[in-house]
This record gives sequence, structure tokens and C-alpha cells, in this order.
Amino acid sequence: MKSKRDKTRDFIISGDYKKAIKNAKGFDRIYNKDEIRVLQIASECLSGNTSFYLSLGYNIDNIVSEAKELLNKMINK
Repeated sequence: MKSKRDKTRDFIISGDYKKAIKNAKGFDRIYNKDEIRVLQIASECLSGNTSFYLSLGYNIDNIVSEAKELLNKMINK
């Protein structure tokens, strides 16, 4: 049986960032508090809550790009 981390790696490799970010936002041993928050916001935005975060002044494209970079951090560990 694959671990959650292995499944997340598989999602990243296949390009399914929505599922990868959703899984990775709970990896508190890999990411610090601020990085987890970025992953949480990106996950919510990819799930259809972009208008809320736009109203708060977030740049959604930057958040999602930063989340993807954080996923690469996990792969490289």
C-alpha cells in the first residue's frame, strides 16, 4: 500500500496538482506554517473558491505557482 507521500508524488508526476496540493497541505514535517497556509489557499482556489480569495486581495496565479514550487520541494527531499 502506498503512503500518502508516495501518492502525492505520483499526482505531481502525472500533473494532477489539485490532488497533490490537497494531500500536501497536511505535511507539517516538510513544510512550515506559512508554506502550509499557501498550500491551503491554493487547494481552496483550485476547488472553486477563487472569488473569496480575490476579494481578500490575493493574487491567485502567484499562490498556485508558489504551491507548485513547494511541491517540488517535497519531491527533492
